[in-house]
Amino acid sequence: MLTNVAAGKSSNRRQSSLPGVQVSNSGQNGSSGSQVSSFFTVLASKRLAKQAAHKVYSRRSPSASSHFELELARRQPSYRMEPRRRLDIEHIKSTVEVIINRRMKGFHYSADVAGIVTKIITEEIKDAVKEMNFDRYKLVCMVSLGQRQGQGVRISSRCVWDPSTDNHCTYSWSNGKVFCTATVFGMYHE
Repeated sequence: MLTNVAAGKSSNRRQSSLPGVQVSNSGQNGSSGSQVSSFFTVLASKRLAKQAAHKVYSRRSPSASSHFELELARRQPSYRMEPRRRLDIEHIKSTVEVIINRRMKGFHYSADVAGIVTKIITEEIKDAVKEMNFDRYKLVCMVSLGQRQGQGVRISSRCVWDPSTDNHCTYSWSNGKVFCTATVFGMYHE
């Protein structure tokens, strides 16, 4: 949109949605003008993407909220401060070991495939631990997969939890060319 100057002449400046900012459309290929216009293009595309996501979410929200209410109805608070059955870390670790050894057997690293394999291993581990029926535990599984080329890799985590009920296990696998580390966290939720 073009704005008029006080003298009545038309200007090649448009009013920005940000206060005090004007963007030049003079047709010159100056780097600052193109940077500003590309900045506003990015902002506009983000705004449109956010609006589209909100529309999709608002269409899905009735079914999502009914699913959430059903989940709340099934899981009433137990008011138990201690779990009936604690995490069996050794059993979880042996299960993680079996899954990783099976998936990584004969695996050759490829950057295109590594992300997909990581997701598959993560889902398999989560499903296997969920089948162990540790009631009222929230599970988090993190898998790191990478190529060994002489670089150093350090994987660490920090948690705030109750040491009497919450726990974790880690299993690391490697051969000469690939490494894989999986960590499963279990947090008791009353």
